[in-house]
This record gives sequence, structure tokens and C-alpha cells, in this order.
Amino acid sequence: RFSVLASSVNIVGCLLDLNQQYKIKVIGYDVNGLSYPAISSPMVMIFRAGLYVSGNAAAGKGSYYHGIPITTCGGTNVCNSTNPYKLNQNIYESQVRVSDGGVMVGGAWTSGSPTLGNGILSFEADYLVIDQGTGTTPGVISMDGRGWTSGNGTCPGVDSSTAAVGATGGCHGGYGSINSTLGQATGTYGDIKNPATMGSPGGNYSTTSLGGAGGGMIQIVVHQKLTFGGGSITAGGAAGAYT
Repeated sequence: RFSVLASSVNIVGCLLDLNQQYKIKVIGYDVNGLSYPAISSPMVMIFRAGLYVSGNAAAGKGSYYHGIPITTCGGTNVCNSTNPYKLNQNIYESQVRVSDGGVMVGGAWTSGSPTLGNGILSFEADYLVIDQGTGTTPGVISMDGRGWTSGNGTCPGVDSSTAAVGATGGCHGGYGSINSTLGQATGTYGDIKNPATMGSPGGNYSTTSLGGAGGGMIQIVVHQKLTFGGGSITAGGAAGAYT
């Protein structure tokens, strides 16, 4: 309760809407306890909370972190598949939403052991929403092709020396692709029900025709509620290149 001139206002309700915004309804009363005429309709004060990743370029529809526009997606706050939002540190937010064509990724593995920003995307949230928002394109959290690269990893695919015989796939969580000449990569690793390792790459054909990188690792802890509205979380392998 606080005073404004000769009147006072009470904050009577607060809710979090689907656009990751807090809305505070304020009703004013005069000295006699009657609704104050100047604000007889509830006013709404809005600010964006937590992390909101959006691919919508319309005014006011971009990405925000703690109410501040994100500017790391190609110099703008439109974080889409071309310029995704890259999360290289572990965060814990009350709400995280990836929506309206928004794309969140972690840093791709480059060398050494997998760590945050180096093959691993990790965060915690009380509420996580992945949906299409007011648009038609759903949000995506992706580590596709951000795992072990060509020639690296626990179990890469078998290389091929001829174009007629394709190289095989890696063997994370199960055997990769097989052909009659090369067979398939030996052994498997990882737990398909509780994955905690990065994916290995496919085999190579030559020094310029390399197998696609494996998928990176995603670690997400949701404490209250996870909502999918057409969105997805993916960590698949990338396609190889033939030149």
C-alpha cells in the first residue's frame, strides 16, 4: 500500500502470463474507500522476466534477458536459426521460454574435455516453455552437430577409401550405419535412457570429405513445469560433407 496525492492504491494481484511477463493489477481508492475515478480501469505494469528467446523481428517481440534486450544474435535480439542465442554458462532462472522461431544453442565442442560452452548446454529453470508463441514457427533448443568432430570422440564411424563405399556412422547409444564392405564401428557407449555423453562423428571419405559431427550434450533441470507447444529439444548428429 502506498500514497498517491490524497489517495492510495493497493496491489491486489500478480500473475505471470504466457509471454513471460509479470502483470500487476493496480486498483485505486479515494479517501472514502471508493474506486478512484482516474484509474477505475486496472492499470498494467509489464516487464519481462527470466530468459526469453524469440525469433520474431517485430517491434517488442525479440529476445530479452532480465528485461534487457539481447544483442548477441547477429547484433540484434532476433535469435533464430541463422543467428541463435548461445548459452555458454549454467544459469538458474524462474522462467525460460524459447518461442516464436527462437533458437537456443550451446557452444560447439572444439578441443579437450566437454565443458559448458564446449559441447555442453546446461541450465535450470522453475518453468520452461518451448512453443510457437504468437507466430507459426516453434522454438528450438538444439545441440545438433555440436559434439565430437571428425576423427574424435569415443566411437567415431569407420572411414571409407572409395566413394562407392560410404563411411559408417558413429555408435553413441547404439550402432551407427553399416555397409557390407566396412562393417560398422566397434562397440557402443552411452545410456539411451539417461544420456550423459556427447555423440561421436561419422567416418571420413577423405581429408576434405569429412563425417558429420556428433550431437552435443544437453542438461536441463526443470523444477516445476515443462510446457511444449510445438517446440523441440534436439541433439542429433550433423550430415557429412562430400567434396
